[in-house]
Amino acid sequence: MDVLCRVALFLFCRRLLLGSLYEELTDVSSSTPNGEYVELDALPPPNSATSASGRLPPSKRSLQSVLSRTLFCICFSESCTLFLILMCQGMGVFHPQTRLFNWRISLYMLLSVILVVIPLSLSVVAPSALVTSPVSASRSLIPSLPRLFIILAPLALYFFLLSFIPIPVALTASSEPSFLNAALSRITVLGVLILGFLSGFGSVTTSWGYFPFVCGKKRKVPTQADVDLAEQSLERVRRDLKEKQDEISARERQHAEGAEPSKASSSWLSRVASTFQGDSELTNLETELSALISLEAHMSNQLQWTRQQRASTEYDETLKGQLFILGRRAMGIYCIFRGLSSLINILMPSTTAGPARSYPDLLTTVLVAIFAPPPAQAAQITTALRQANLVLVGAVIGASVRRVLSGVTHALRIASGALILLVLAQLMGTYLLSTLVQLRTSFPPPEDQESNVFSTLPEYQFFGPVFDWSFLLAATGAAAMQWARGVMSGGPDD
Repeated sequence: MDVLCRVALFLFCRRLLLGSLYEELTDVSSSTPNGEYVELDALPPPNSATSASGRLPPSKRSLQSVLSRTLFCICFSESCTLFLILMCQGMGVFHPQTRLFNWRISLYMLLSVILVVIPLSLSVVAPSALVTSPVSASRSLIPSLPRLFIILAPLALYFFLLSFIPIPVALTASSEPSFLNAALSRITVLGVLILGFLSGFGSVTTSWGYFPFVCGKKRKVPTQADVDLAEQSLERVRRDLKEKQDEISARERQHAEGAEPSKASSSWLSRVASTFQGDSELTNLETELSALISLEAHMSNQLQWTRQQRASTEYDETLKGQLFILGRRAMGIYCIFRGLSSLINILMPSTTAGPARSYPDLLTTVLVAIFAPPPAQAAQITTALRQANLVLVGAVIGASVRRVLSGVTHALRIASGALILLVLAQLMGTYLLSTLVQLRTSFPPPEDQESNVFSTLPEYQFFGPVFDWSFLLAATGAAAMQWARGVMSGGPDD
């Protein structure tokens, strides 16, 4: 039954979930952030060109695609299996030892993929995705001793640095195998650190611009007249650019046609003087052409940004846009509470001891204090609020991951959806493992039940300060960056 469940989840992810996700990643990675450009004369292709697109051959791309898709589906299916086992434990389905056995299988498999297989695959895929020459990219996939060293060296460095992550002293007294304790605690520390940075960054970027009293003076909203003026200016520059191209072409033809007759009818000195004069004029024209091309590219980006701002303004005036703004502001309020909660946890750490203690949450405490439910329902409401908190953090992290991957893709010109998919698989597996550790706080296992699946996980209290510090540092850095960008630039982001 468990095998059929894993196969069904794997096929569901491969056939349905990846159908749109991988294509979207490919489109994002291959798209250019620049706007429309004037069509210039085509340059002759270099002799070493072997592909019009400059990418890997189809066979290499398909191999990388299969590898990334398979690993992503394995992470998805094993993570879902872990959550299904938790649901079965809550409903009392299957024998406790059966649940624990399948739980260990999924946990070991997910840890193996996250710790070993995906980093090794990234070492194989990343060099071929970062190079621009298809010949070099094809050679980078050929096995050799230097290539093997390039693949294994980052993996060895990764394990070496991972071994320096300290394990909480309280976890070393557990009865679980040492490998599971060490792997889970270290990957949880790393995952909580990454998720804290992503949460802090996403909290600021998601809600920025919807609180004028926090973000400062808002920019001027472009009107339709501004869009029309930018279009007219761009058209004038493009006409000048076309005229300058025609002038250069005519001057080159005139120079080539007048070169032969002048050799027979003029002296050596006059020919040299006319040649230098013609070259100087042609050089000046080419300099002007280069300046016009740069101006056209800048104005094209400016027009694209103006159109986007105008469309965003028109969307905000609709009912759907108003609801979207309301949701962003609600998310911003939540992020403010999340930041205050992290700050309070750092300044005033909890000193409660015992196996049933839970990591403090300011928003949950405030809501319970406001509504004052009966004591019998307070524990259930607190558990539900903590689970809703995990969902909101996941939404913030999802938006942050998309923004970060898009920025890295455009900055490094990475044209490989397989590389991005591997990174997403690593983040997804790490996030879901960290979520399981946080769920242990909401459903602490009884001390006398060793077959409880939560007994194999470390307590989140040991990793809470890591999340708080990383969240605050990332949120502070992102807020400073957004504020500086709004003060120093009045146009599109570079």
